[in-house]
Amino acid sequence: FKIIDDDGNGNINIVEFRKALREMAIELDDTTCKALFAYFDKDQTGGIDFNEFILGVRGEISPQRVAFVKMAFKKMDKD
Repeated sequence: FKIIDDDGNGNINIVEFRKALREMAIELDDTTCKALFAYFDKDQTGGIDFNEFILGVRGEISPQRVAFVKMAFKKMDKD
């Protein structure tokens, strides 16, 4: 994420997004690129923040994984 965020503002804009795709040798037409950007930009602010990026790459956490995380936290949380 930090590599893609050229201006360091904590958001990836469409220009940074297109540049990152080109650097990864992913050539998309304008319509497809905008649609993919919109998929990541869940709150439609015109920028992809870190949480949107992770959610877009990883997807939603499965219920089994949520249960595992809660179990691990409960074991580590002493107070």
